[in-house]
Amino acid sequence: MGRQIKNKGMVRWGLVPFLLAIGLMPGSPETTPRPSWKTADSSATASIHLSASQKEDANLRLINLLGKTALYCHRLENAALDFVCLEEITEDIDYSREKSGDFASKDTIVEKNTYLYDYQFIRKENIKKEVRKPLMIMKDGRLATVKEPGLLTSAVRVEYVLFGPIGLLGENWRPRRNFRIAGEDAVIGERAVILESRIRPGMEGSHCDGNAWIRESDGSVLKIEWDQSTLGGFKQIEERARSFKAEPRMTSTTEYGFEKNGLRFPSLDITEEVYLKAGKEPFIRARTVIRYKNYRFFTVESKAEVSIK
Repeated sequence: MGRQIKNKGMVRWGLVPFLLAIGLMPGSPETTPRPSWKTADSSATASIHLSASQKEDANLRLINLLGKTALYCHRLENAALDFVCLEEITEDIDYSREKSGDFASKDTIVEKNTYLYDYQFIRKENIKKEVRKPLMIMKDGRLATVKEPGLLTSAVRVEYVLFGPIGLLGENWRPRRNFRIAGEDAVIGERAVILESRIRPGMEGSHCDGNAWIRESDGSVLKIEWDQSTLGGFKQIEERARSFKAEPRMTSTTEYGFEKNGLRFPSLDITEEVYLKAGKEPFIRARTVIRYKNYRFFTVESKAEVSIK
């Protein structure tokens, strides 16, 4: 899956990197925690404060977890899929600072947009496609006439979000990445291990970094928080931040709250474009929430398990 910034905002796509995903399941946008991106130690070893035996146990746990996630990603990548759902996207974009040039301005010029799509995904043999049939498009509170198919969002674009885990944790990406267990947490009603995945220094990657919330029993991915510095198009956000003389903060979170035949399907995705300046209130320029709901599954079939090295 991938994510990338558009000329008005940011974009995230399936097996390419970055920014935009889903909707509705336990937890509303207001209760979903915001990611906090820091420069992390990307080693696959335990903390130096652990004893030798504790480090060994931690490393064995990491190895087992990586094996399970590799198998899960293999099943996801090779599954025959045919399903439909409702994709509901809401976005609020505040253009006031760009128009006034005053970061401290209290004025708001907020464009509120709503997009409702009948979403279908098919993957059979060599065919892989997602189709969106617009049901309703509201641009700044006004019903819009749709002249072309596909996503019409202004701030962020997300495609093939179902495959977000593959670029982050899949077997083919393993040689390029460092992994570390960053903690444990509860998400969408389940206990999870937080697995940090970062591209190794000097390695190039076409998928962004992030932290994944993993169900340890089977390696399935419950949630991903994407690293802002690796989002496609983030340079545009940095340029806007320089014009504001502020620091950018992109947060993007995908939850996989639906499960069918051992595979997880997206439920909620939230992306915020925020700018910070000392002594000033944070300026939220754009907020996009995507919900996937009302799933109807016709085919969800995984190929036989294989051994992942």
